[in-house]
Amino acid sequence: MSNVSMKLSEFQKFNSENILEYDVVREKVVELYNMIWGQGGESFIERETQNFLKIIRESKALKACTAFSVYTCMIDLAVTGLTVEPGAQAMAYLIPRNVCIGKSPNNGQDIYEARCQLKISGYGELSMRTASGQILYADNPIIVYDNDDFSCSVSGDVKNVEYKCNLPHKGHQIIGCFVRIVRPDHSVDYSWLLEEEIERLKGYSSKANRKWNERERKWELKANDLYSSNDGQIDSGFLIAKTIKHAFKTYPKLRIGKYTSLQSDDNTQDPAMDIYQVQQPEQDRPFGPDVNNIAQGVRIEPKDTDQKSDDTPF
Repeated sequence: MSNVSMKLSEFQKFNSENILEYDVVREKVVELYNMIWGQGGESFIERETQNFLKIIRESKALKACTAFSVYTCMIDLAVTGLTVEPGAQAMAYLIPRNVCIGKSPNNGQDIYEARCQLKISGYGELSMRTASGQILYADNPIIVYDNDDFSCSVSGDVKNVEYKCNLPHKGHQIIGCFVRIVRPDHSVDYSWLLEEEIERLKGYSSKANRKWNERERKWELKANDLYSSNDGQIDSGFLIAKTIKHAFKTYPKLRIGKYTSLQSDDNTQDPAMDIYQVQQPEQDRPFGPDVNNIAQGVRIEPKDTDQKSDDTPF
């Protein structure tokens, strides 16, 4: 990969809508994509630039995001080989985030900056695991309702699911979700998430997202809204993402970009190659988290707790 780096200050003359027109940015994305995937970088940057622009222009919050954060999302997307093209089975999303970048020297209050984050959906995660050779393929996860015929079993090392869909599902309670996975050796693996496990995760989420009520002088527990956003039930896309996460708890970790997260998980840092190639002089104001150590990447560690970042529709 090219050793030529951009200065962080160069991004200050661009905004979220025109940074991808910058020739140096486009060249770096194409170079990185071709280095990882062999070819196709030119088609990738043309296609995804149009997707980015359409999504950003339709969102006031994304328009306010820094140019640098949009650049890192495009770089991370090139690493994954996915697309942000919208659809019923979208693989990735652009999400606006307000990030605290310090405190005001005048009044000591927190200063926030709008940044764009790439979030990979459950379908995107399945695609990445297939591309990496971890699995041969996986069927679309199936949500189970209380009027379906469903049973799951484990005999030794063999898992099995018996399922019959009974329509209509409208008005019925979601009781679980399962996914069928075919390994590279053509053996079959099943994984499921049942009602009691969903309630357990909801409890973890309530504790993780608790807030201190100064007036009442007590902690207020509130689970992620997606646990009840579907007419009081768990959001179906969120459930699918959680099912996929738990299906791959024992599989190798996925390596993704530093400014990217999986819909179903939280991220922790892990060393990786310098894919951003941005230099930050001491006088430059920070545009991204930990820019002095921007050569690090991210590895996804399975956890049972939920964060408020898990708020994207599937």
